[in-house]
Amino acid sequence: MQNNFLKERAPDITAFVMVTAAVFILFFDLLKGQVIATNDVATNDLLYLYFPVRFLYSEALRAGELLQWTPYIFSGYPVFAEGQSGFLYPFNLITCYLLNPIHAMNWFIILHAILTGMGVYFF
Repeated sequence: MQNNFLKERAPDITAFVMVTAAVFILFFDLLKGQVIATNDVATNDLLYLYFPVRFLYSEALRAGELLQWTPYIFSGYPVFAEGQSGFLYPFNLITCYLLNPIHAMNWFIILHAILTGMGVYFF
């Protein structure tokens, strides 16, 4: 029965390995702790909004708080209400608490690139 299961799932396992390998090849610099940035320096949301919010969120989690508002962005910013941050998303809670903000953001990008690839495969 075990052998039959592996035969049935062999294409799925192969797809997962190939998608994961492709993501690690494409995002190899993320594994080294670098941040992906685009050429449009003036409008790069990753570096100018998402990373500072992730940094503040990580610091708040380590202090035992859940970041809801910050006076450090604009003239005050309701970061908890901004849905793009995903503060209660379990993966963000774990990585932002355990890792430094750069590594947490990088692993977020890597995981979701793999999930996207597998979603396309199953579609």
